[in-house]
Amino acid sequence: MSFVAFLAALVAQQFPADGWSCDDPDWQVAYERDTGWSIHHLGSTNAFAEKFAGQCTWFAAAVRKDRLPMKNAAHTWYSVAEANGYAVDQVPKPGSIMVWNKIVGDGNGHVAIVVAVESNGQVTVWDCNWSDKQPDRRVRRRTIKSFKNVTGYIYWGEKRSECPAGFPGAAAVSSAILVIDRSGSIAGAPGVMQQLNNQAISSVDELTARVTRLAVINFSGQGSAKLDCQFSSDKQQILRAIRTPSVSHGGTALYEAVKSAVNVSLSRQDKPMLIVFTDGKNNQGIDLDDALLFCQQKGIAAIVIGFVGTEGRNAVDLKRFAERTGGFYEDSENTKMRELLARFAQYKKNKDSTKPDPPLWARR
Repeated sequence: MSFVAFLAALVAQQFPADGWSCDDPDWQVAYERDTGWSIHHLGSTNAFAEKFAGQCTWFAAAVRKDRLPMKNAAHTWYSVAEANGYAVDQVPKPGSIMVWNKIVGDGNGHVAIVVAVESNGQVTVWDCNWSDKQPDRRVRRRTIKSFKNVTGYIYWGEKRSECPAGFPGAAAVSSAILVIDRSGSIAGAPGVMQQLNNQAISSVDELTARVTRLAVINFSGQGSAKLDCQFSSDKQQILRAIRTPSVSHGGTALYEAVKSAVNVSLSRQDKPMLIVFTDGKNNQGIDLDDALLFCQQKGIAAIVIGFVGTEGRNAVDLKRFAERTGGFYEDSENTKMRELLARFAQYKKNKDSTKPDPPLWARR
């Protein structure tokens, strides 16, 4: 079997062409795994739940976080949304609602949730009740190649054309990698290793409440980076990797460890963020610019928590590195993980809506 055929078979297994019955909870699991978005209104908060469960309108109202003002047939949604202050347009965006006119769906139209816009112009959606034998009340993941009879796309309230943080379609992170410095410079500074451990341990509660999987990499000198915890939701396993690292004290290959973490992140589709705990010293392996270029090429952002003390130069370098990946730097004394994650969501929103700095290779 060719690699292309293998991928096609894998997708077919994960997302069967015939979908799932709307009453089958397996579609909810598949949807959240595929998108990283939550399902918000399956019950009484869904205006379509009582009489139209299993219809396309019921599905769209269920998965959007906001309480939609639309109450009638799908083909009316575009104009009703616009009249109620929603931004609308002809450009698909992840999280937006795709609306078909009443030529389809026996005069009722159709709606679907856009989850991805491909480089070839095709659009991946999730929807319900799209069938030649309507109504079939089945939830499906489909690729849209023809846009005949599409009215347009509904974005978000208050005339927002960019997805608000926390809404389906916003830049979301469903996994993260803790990259923890175990070098001699950390171990030799009085109290710093204990402070670092406490900070990393205290972050786990906040992280596991907000991301589905965490991995832990401990590092010191060149070639030392060890994946002590694979991506996991087991809090005790994550804590063990922090409390009992397999790496002993030595030199510091900070940016080599970052590159190792990026390579680990490539095993996942959701582009995990990196959370780096370090004093910023780097005396072995690759340099800052090489690591930064690698992060930019792979689209991986980093939050860096610095234990730099009086080493002002290290803080400058760490801040430069973090911000140019699309993340940010914070001194360990000011770190509150809940606030950092909220800031990260805002950084991602701002980064996605503004022109980023050119990558290093373009400036050389």
